[in-house]
Amino acid sequence: MPFDWNLYLELGQELCNKPTEQDRRSGVSRSYYGLYHKLRIMVGFTTKYNPHKALMDKLAEQRNFDDELELSKILQDLKELREKADYDGLLPVDQAFVKRFMLRLEDAIEIYENNK
Repeated sequence: MPFDWNLYLELGQELCNKPTEQDRRSGVSRSYYGLYHKLRIMVGFTTKYNPHKALMDKLAEQRNFDDELELSKILQDLKELREKADYDGLLPVDQAFVKRFMLRLEDAIEIYENNK
């Protein structure tokens, strides 16, 4: 049975609502990867070479539905926020950061749900 990437999204959202910064950082990362894998599967994407950028490019180039270009841009925004949460120890990942991330994530999920 294949892994259900919704579980990553759910875990990420739970972690983002916890009081500690380490939980919020982990939550941002899990949420991003849950969405990334759902989109990867949706478009039938399997590459291992620079997969995040390649998926964004594929979404931007395809025209299977109207919002693919927007979805590509949102995924890029989310990736940048995820990288900050994963790698920038000087940047606080506080509730404002998480809120900005979650709003973009909700936009992406809405596009995904309307077009899967």
